[in-house]
Amino acid sequence: APWIWKGILEKEKIIAFLDFGISRHLKYGKGEIYAIYVLPEYQRCGAGTLLMSQAIEQLQQKNLSPYIVITLENNIPAQKFYESIGFNFSDKILAHIGESDYTENVYVKSP
Repeated sequence: APWIWKGILEKEKIIAFLDFGISRHLKYGKGEIYAIYVLPEYQRCGAGTLLMSQAIEQLQQKNLSPYIVITLENNIPAQKFYESIGFNFSDKILAHIGESDYTENVYVKSP
């Protein structure tokens, strides 16, 4: 699926990145945030919120809503972050990663 990558640099160092595009799970939404990562020392400073708002704006412009984000079931900090910016828990799905199966939570946001 086509995707877009965004990052934040500080002193020539990537401190945060996000990639997004067409959803891999169209049952839940048209657009998807595939990954977001913020270095621990830059968390809770607005970098993640900034990247998410830019991605959501671009997904809206491309008529790719609602949007989804998927997180491992036990990633409570990520779930709290997504809920704080308006995503709502929708479903649990099973993911096979490497040799193991994991439960993931699907979060959905509509404009």
